Amino acid sequence: MRSSRVASSSLSRALMCATTVVVFVAVGLVQGANEPAPTSAPLENESKAAAAKQRVREGARLLEQQGSFQPAGDRFMFVGQDQARFMVLENLALQRIALALSEPQTAPTWTVTGIVTEFRGANYLLVTRAVMASDKAK
Repeated sequence: MRSSRVASSSLSRALMCATTVVVFVAVGLVQGANEPAPTSAPLENESKAAAAKQRVREGARLLEQQGSFQPAGDRFMFVGQDQARFMVLENLALQRIALALSEPQTAPTWTVTGIVTEFRGANYLLVTRAVMASDKAK
């Protein structure tokens, strides 16, 4: 008899806790629904939406995209002919690209293949292959 009271008491406490959690969640959802939409910085929200549209999904492959590499601080940015921009992740391919770019010449066009990654809302490019366009091709 005593064990059934203990089990019953434990069950009622568990139900009370679960009910409390559900009530707090429901109140939070209702309060969030009643709050006015944020009106500050509409341009900031629009630029975030535009940036989200330009983002590429994690794991997408960039296949033989032509473009150029530009220094960006201590790193490099790949700018495609379609003006898509990707910060380039450091690897051996980028080391070879940086070495080629350190030689005095005009900014060459490259044909690049790589994998797109995403971190904190920004895209990055892991270059798997990069071929500098020959002078004859220009």
